[in-house]
Amino acid sequence: MNFGKKLVFLSICSVVVAMPSSAAAKCQPNSNLPCTVDAAPTAAPRILPVLQPIDAGGRVVTPVREASGERFAGVTWVEAVDWTALFVATLLAWIVSMYPVLFYITMVWPSRQRTIFNTLSLDAREDYIRIYHGAERFVVKKRELTDAEEQFAALYDRWFGRGRLIAPAVIVGLLMIAYCFLVVVAAGKTLFAEAVTGIVEIPFVAVAAMTGAYILVSLETIGRVTRRDLLPDDLYLSALRLAAAVPLGYAFAVLVGGAAAPFVALAITAFPLHQIGDFLRRLASQRLGLAPQVPFVSNDVPSRLSGVDHTVCERLSAIGVDTITQLAYSDPVLLTMRTSLSFVFVLDVVSQALAWVYLEGRLDKLRPMGLRGSFELAVLSHECQIEGPAGDNARALCAPRDPRPDAGTGE
Repeated sequence: MNFGKKLVFLSICSVVVAMPSSAAAKCQPNSNLPCTVDAAPTAAPRILPVLQPIDAGGRVVTPVREASGERFAGVTWVEAVDWTALFVATLLAWIVSMYPVLFYITMVWPSRQRTIFNTLSLDAREDYIRIYHGAERFVVKKRELTDAEEQFAALYDRWFGRGRLIAPAVIVGLLMIAYCFLVVVAAGKTLFAEAVTGIVEIPFVAVAAMTGAYILVSLETIGRVTRRDLLPDDLYLSALRLAAAVPLGYAFAVLVGGAAAPFVALAITAFPLHQIGDFLRRLASQRLGLAPQVPFVSNDVPSRLSGVDHTVCERLSAIGVDTITQLAYSDPVLLTMRTSLSFVFVLDVVSQALAWVYLEGRLDKLRPMGLRGSFELAVLSHECQIEGPAGDNARALCAPRDPRPDAGTGE
């Protein structure tokens, strides 16, 4: 039985265990059914807004149908717990948020591993280990690996192994199940028994912050699984975002106050944590009278390369690659593992970055001629040294040209 089947089996077992052994019928507040008193009194936990009738002596009553249809007198409706509804609602909310993560770990991760391994031939793996990790020792279970294929597999497991996803997934799952439980309780109280209160009282601002964090983290996780770029660091940031949602929600709700406070607490979770940190730093600088920091503007940024947008720049910056020069001399295989970008795309941008180091903005003029990066320039240089049509074309392309617009016209 594989990991996915075990997970489904455990979930079904949990549902069966959580179901009550004997379901006693409950009266409804507006029901016309008469009620009779149970023989044994039952305590009514004041947690969920499911109403349960008791008589003047504190004993629980259950409905019975009589011909007269008269209502049972002396019945008081109190709040009781419906553990089945609570468990089902919490489990469904948890599955919506965590199933994409479990699907990625069980299904997508092996597919990504096969993609990277199939992209590089055995000779390419040997060259890679020799060039980038020749002085490194690979030891697995106290056994030193000497075969290049085994060394490459060990390197992949170290940086992008399935085990690195388990711990952050468990942390996010625990936080999610706690948030789902509290939000379900608050939603039940609001929708079904607003006038009844129990021992679990959750302020509306906290509920709004937890709801916003749940929605945004789930949405971001689904997007990353769809793009197949879910990393352990993403799950750790999601856990931090969940843990900080309520404090941040209260902090920003204080700034506005009134009826808009819950909306602000929900909306603030839509912003990434680094943007919230920048805002808090600017706000603190204004309050303390500190001079604002002038942002450093550099021309050596990866966004100058073709195909590199804001999302790719953020992904590269997250692992410490902020300049084209850093990108040019990065390990392409390790860069693929750490960013979860496509290996072919990484090779392309690294090739562009290496050419940019020498040509800078002049690379834009060569791109229309098919010279996109250092790889194409290397091929062109090789073809200039050979004979034949390919060599003639390459030498004609590299031949110097008169920059004057009227050159060759006889004017």
